[in-house]
Amino acid sequence: MENWGLRQEIALSTGTSYKVTFTAKQLTGEGEMYSGLGYTAVPFFNQVITSSFVTYTYYQSPTNVTAPYDTVYFGGKLATGAEVENTFEIKDVLVEPLGVDWTLGTGWSIGEDKAIYDGLDYASINQLISNISGKSLKVTFEIKDWQSGTIRIPPSNRLDGLDERYSGDGVNVIYYTSTVNDLKFQPQLFDGSITNVVVQELDSPQIKIGSGALTLPKLGQGDNTQTITDSASIEFYFLRGGGDVDYNADITDVTVRETGMNWVTYGSQVNFYNGYTELVIDSSNTNVGIYQENVFQSGVKYRVDVTMKATAPFDAEIVESNAASTITNIGTPSLTTEYQDFTYYFTGTGSYDLFIHRLSTASSANQTIYIKSASVRQMSDDTIKVNALF
Repeated sequence: MENWGLRQEIALSTGTSYKVTFTAKQLTGEGEMYSGLGYTAVPFFNQVITSSFVTYTYYQSPTNVTAPYDTVYFGGKLATGAEVENTFEIKDVLVEPLGVDWTLGTGWSIGEDKAIYDGLDYASINQLISNISGKSLKVTFEIKDWQSGTIRIPPSNRLDGLDERYSGDGVNVIYYTSTVNDLKFQPQLFDGSITNVVVQELDSPQIKIGSGALTLPKLGQGDNTQTITDSASIEFYFLRGGGDVDYNADITDVTVRETGMNWVTYGSQVNFYNGYTELVIDSSNTNVGIYQENVFQSGVKYRVDVTMKATAPFDAEIVESNAASTITNIGTPSLTTEYQDFTYYFTGTGSYDLFIHRLSTASSANQTIYIKSASVRQMSDDTIKVNALF
């Protein structure tokens, strides 16, 4: 007999990649063993087997698994011209689906330890992950076998709106806030593979960097606030109506908070008010801003949030600094006449300060920048479970 074979029915799906491992040795004769999943015109695995037990592995995405081809099969064939009986021993057969819960767009397949793309289109690979919408994330992934093109996490999934594209072999790290419960990678004519995908939630208590205003209790109707200077005092009074009527008033819960606490001003035209800080810029193009000392530490990851606007479209700058001297740019918010929230992710490079100021390269203008709030959070590294690609 020239050919022999055996099959076992198993549940297989088209569009799913599988890892097949088995241990085998040749008992008698000479020739090749072949193996595969489903129906293939040419055996997927075809190799000469040695006389000692060896564990073999192959990866396959079957295209026809309709009965009677919903099987894993093994077969043997005598070497050309040989008339010697050819026998094998096979054990420890394991068929494992790969990329579980990952949805593979056209052109994606699962290989040895990676997701592989053919470089011909823009189809995505993604995995639904519960409860990551609205959370700050750190996503780490590795590119292997890169030939051409780029890959990205689509901006439509990201509050920061950044369109960062990655190419070349190596490990990449992205910090962003997800808007959906979905992790998606989108190629742009990407010919290569991705692997070692890790998602971590970044969340920790806010670092106090100083804020606040003088707040007075309700006296009669409405909230009453006033701003005081170092030499001023707080006085409470009310007007008595006509007639011989006595009035009483209980004044409680008075709190006084210093505006601009722990902030250092740069430039002469910085004003702290109740609820916002004002940077007044004139046509002389003089820089103006505020900084707080010793906010950052080397190697520590931070999230920086600011809420700002301006009297007309204008650019500001947020930097890691030594006083008012820039060390590293964190972000360059483009301001409009409405308050906007800006979020940036940053790794500190030393014991430096946070400096918020007008962009020094912006054109001269009579302009005012309003800072409503600023906060810095130190990031933690709590890993979110993501199903492996292999």
